[in-house]
Amino acid sequence: MTTAEQDLINELNVYSGLDSFNSTVIEKELGLCADLGADVAKLKALGFNALQLVEIRKGLENPKVDATKYMDPKLSWTEMEEMRLEMAQGIDMSEYRKQGFDSHQLYQIRAGLAEGIDVSIYAKREYVSDMRGIAKKMPIECISFLIASLGMVGIPLTCGFISKYRLITAEIALNNREGYFGIAAIIISSVLTLVYLFSIVISAYIPGKNFDESSLNNINDSKNTMKFVFIVITIMIIYFGVNSNILTNFIDLVSMNG
Repeated sequence: MTTAEQDLINELNVYSGLDSFNSTVIEKELGLCADLGADVAKLKALGFNALQLVEIRKGLENPKVDATKYMDPKLSWTEMEEMRLEMAQGIDMSEYRKQGFDSHQLYQIRAGLAEGIDVSIYAKREYVSDMRGIAKKMPIECISFLIASLGMVGIPLTCGFISKYRLITAEIALNNREGYFGIAAIIISSVLTLVYLFSIVISAYIPGKNFDESSLNNINDSKNTMKFVFIVITIMIIYFGVNSNILTNFIDLVSMNG
């Protein structure tokens, strides 16, 4: 990869995390955009954060890029970056975007096209979309996945709840800023897990109006031994969630002996 390509694809952003919402850095980026002829009043009204403004500025700096095509506050800065790089490299990704690939997948496909690789080998929607309606074919497995998902989110009466509960109570006991940041991190991670896993659950149980049930014909249910494993795991998730004192007493015993 040439130096120019490396600079184009891996150009680092100046801001990250909470800094992207800092009023000072936002004003700085607005000023830079204004110097490039942008309508600052419009940008302010739309409420872009600093990372999004960086992508708009980079688009304004490149004559090959039409920044207005991604000047939408609903888009994340990574989505804006992907659209900017597509225009900068002159690669049309509209067909892949219609198929529902996310920005990270689009990046990999675009990188392959730029290198002259046959992307059809890996540019396939074979993951969450393949789970549509699968609950009809694999009911036990899907129920087990649902219960396991609830556990990973930390819903009460699942064994995943007690670990998050103890972490949060420990953070509260610290009674300092770091502790509250820790609580926020736990809550955010649970919400993200919920969104990701339940998109799969919803796809499995509610495939949508245009779902073709014939697509399930080639899917075979698990063997009985595998179903048994799923059932045992599901029972354990619920049992140790209801009887969490068994786990907590064991952990306390280990920690004292350690």
